[in-house]
Amino acid sequence: NLKPGKVIVKIINRNAFLNLDQYQIRWSVTDNTGREIQSGVLPPLSCAAGEEVSVKIPVSKINKPEPGSEFWLRVSVRTTTDSSWAKTGYEVAWQQMQLSVKVPPVAEMKSTQKAQIKCVRNGDSLIIAGTDFSATFNASSGTLVSLNYGGQEMLAQSGGDLAGPVLQVYRAPTDNDKGFGHWLAADWKNAGLDQVTRHVDSFTFAQLNSGEVQIQTVATTSGHDGGYKLNTTWTVYGDGTITMDNKFQPFGQLPVTMPRIGVVMRLGNPFENLRWYGRGPWENYADRKQSADMGVWSSTVNDQYVPYV
Repeated sequence: NLKPGKVIVKIINRNAFLNLDQYQIRWSVTDNTGREIQSGVLPPLSCAAGEEVSVKIPVSKINKPEPGSEFWLRVSVRTTTDSSWAKTGYEVAWQQMQLSVKVPPVAEMKSTQKAQIKCVRNGDSLIIAGTDFSATFNASSGTLVSLNYGGQEMLAQSGGDLAGPVLQVYRAPTDNDKGFGHWLAADWKNAGLDQVTRHVDSFTFAQLNSGEVQIQTVATTSGHDGGYKLNTTWTVYGDGTITMDNKFQPFGQLPVTMPRIGVVMRLGNPFENLRWYGRGPWENYADRKQSADMGVWSSTVNDQYVPYV
């Protein structure tokens, strides 16, 4: 039961000999801002090796949660004495579980008439400018080509590659992708996903009011026998906020397992530090994600590189 005020979890002692009363069991509750809002230590828990026990965790009710917030309970099992392999307080096991909390939905963003923007079409370029920011779209490429806040260009153009958001359906194959009878990497290559072509089918825009411009594009990305049609709606607001909604529609013959699907955007070199809410702090593929807590993490772009085989 993961409802605050009634939280009960089952703990299984997978030790071969030790009772759980040899350990200290801590618990904490964090929200999606990374803030710890509750914590405590459970009384010594008697549970013989190979047995299991249900434990009540004294998580208090969460009053007036913020819209869209999430809450996570983390139970941590730690040593209580020094040993030849670890000092007191070493974590030997943990589990993180999302609490069942009713939260208000996030309110839909409303444009404000106070922050006005100008929209000018100049050939292939659509320039949208407001107070201390500008965004330039290109009709031929169907995406952003410049994004400037406070005089700082955010995007990094490199050769003929687009820096603005475009569909991404490929990644470098790992050793595992090339193994197992070449059933993944070969499929991706045979489908031409490593050499896709992209074509912009349509580009339209409209100034909805003095503080809101909407751009709609349709682009087709295809390999040898199939691909994706991407419908994108950008909304630029007077305060400089830009939202991007994507709808991916596959067509033709595609591999059953795709390397990836999403959009990629390239930022300039000055932007090295990053902060995110999600699993971390290290990489966490689907078969490794239980080793990574949900939380708010900070790192650098360079530290995101993982030297996979």
